[in-house]
Amino acid sequence: MTVFILVVILLLVIFLQRFTLKKSLESFEEDYGVSPGTAEPGQEIDFILTFRNKTRRFVPYFRYHTMLPEGFALADGSASMPDELKWNHRETVHGTSWLAPRQKYERRVRIVAPGRGRYPFKELSVYGGDFLGLRETFRGVAKVRELVVYPKEADMPTLDDVMGGFLGDLSVRRFIYEDPVLTLGYRDYTGREPMKTISWIQSARRGALTVKNYDHTTEPSVSVILDVSGGDNELSERCFEIARAVCARLEKQGAKYDFSMNAAMAGSMRVDCRIPEGMGSRHFYGIMECLGRATYDVLFPVKKLVEERVRYASAHGVILIVPRKDAGAEAVAAAAQRSGCSVLTLAAKEMM
Repeated sequence: MTVFILVVILLLVIFLQRFTLKKSLESFEEDYGVSPGTAEPGQEIDFILTFRNKTRRFVPYFRYHTMLPEGFALADGSASMPDELKWNHRETVHGTSWLAPRQKYERRVRIVAPGRGRYPFKELSVYGGDFLGLRETFRGVAKVRELVVYPKEADMPTLDDVMGGFLGDLSVRRFIYEDPVLTLGYRDYTGREPMKTISWIQSARRGALTVKNYDHTTEPSVSVILDVSGGDNELSERCFEIARAVCARLEKQGAKYDFSMNAAMAGSMRVDCRIPEGMGSRHFYGIMECLGRATYDVLFPVKKLVEERVRYASAHGVILIVPRKDAGAEAVAAAAQRSGCSVLTLAAKEMM
């Protein structure tokens, strides 16, 4: 009788061993990501791992392992592996656990964002165990989750003075140039006004030539144009930092501005970045995300951006950010000036 019971127990263990090994990762879901999806350089964020048992079976054991993108560090070094066990000097997040029926397991690990850039998280390995913990089944998870790190703001003590003078010039010029959109009323034609200002409807009603009386522009606006051509990676990074500093100053001054650049963006459905005129935190951080995704690849000459600004934008000033002041940059600035705009050129080479 004892032998029979032992045989039954042995057969039951073998059955459970094979069954749990086969079903260990069945109806087992895993996910991972970062919160928030954007960060400042050096900011601590949460890397979140989530595992869910969708069955009514008990999951006695599972193991997970993932490598963080290069450059990331763990805020709490206790979860770090020894350097000799790391692959390509990349930090890893790993561990083991179990799940009751219909239970969810979540682990949050504090990590430190590196420098500017777009970082995809796409590696996760999950291992399910058998009843006795002797064998494992493996499943690789291929989901792309990303973090975009903004550029840091360039430390430029003289920028306030430069920007103050430039914006002050715009404030003066807005009372010199009339805005053809804001019509205050009508007045008699004196012969000095251009023909396009004549209102033919009002002229017919009054029986004399009448011109529109325009208001002056109500507030200055600026076009920020970033060029990464003609420079190396170090100068391009400096351009991104200067662009952030400029946008921050414009926000502080309450000036409306649009933004465009000729650098390609990584991981975005949009190939290039052209943000229409606006202001406020949502507008600002939309531009910061573009700068975080920016690569060193040049999509087109900066001259194209200036020509489009002259054709479509309503800004009265242009801030041109370039790697270095050369003949090409001076020609582009001259083209913007010919459109009647005030132009401020900031060269990264001179602000290193």
